[in-house]
This record gives sequence, C-alpha cells and structure tokens, in this order.
Amino acid sequence: MSIDITRLSAKELDALINEAKKRKNTLSRRKPIGVVRQKLTQLAKAEGYTIAELFGGVPVTKSSAKPAGAPSRARKSGRRPRTTAKFNSRLSKRLHSPAAQAAYPSSNHSGTRTLTLSCRAR
Repeated sequence: MSIDITRLSAKELDALINEAKKRKNTLSRRKPIGVVRQKLTQLAKAEGYTIAELFGGVPVTKSSAKPAGAPSRARKSGRRPRTTAKFNSRLSKRLHSPAAQAAYPSSNHSGTRTLTLSCRAR
C-alpha cells in the first residue's frame, strides 16, 4: 500500500502517524501465529476434539503443508482443457456443414454467425 504523503495536510499526517503507531503497537504485542496454533491444537486435543471438528475444514499439518520454496504447478499457457477443445471442434463441424450453411446463409466461415435485421418504417 502506498500513500502519497505530499498531498496530506499537517492534521492528516498526524492522524496517519497516530494510526500507524497504534497498529505497530498491536502487532508487536501479538504472539507468532505458529505459537497460537499450537496452543489451540493442544487445547482441542486435551478436550477430545480436533481443530477440524471445531472450526471445519482440513487442518494444516507439517506433512501436508507445502514447503516455502516449492514451485507451484501451473498449467501451460495456450492449452485448453480437453473437453472444451472437443466441444469446439464438434461445434465448428456443425456450423460448417452444408445443412447449417443452407439454414444460416448469412453465416461467415469463422464459426460465428452474423444476424441481419431489417427495419420497416411505419
């Protein structure tokens, strides 16, 4: 987040500084998230529950979490899912068939139809 402080008045700058100090103080008093998660897991286990039972969803464990430097598996660009390609090829064959061309004479050959409207004056 970036704030253009050159356009702020002295009153607005003071308010921004005070809000930043409050936020910094709040963040410095918080314990690390790993410590809090561990305490919650221990408390739930002591009472006979799991985190998933209490909050829903699947709990993140060390074995199921991705390592920090693990690369994400991205799809190759330019490839369409097989079902879409199959559907489009069937649709293209239907549009370019002689029956379709006879039914839609204004159809162009790129697989899209153009609609011609005529308006009559009254």
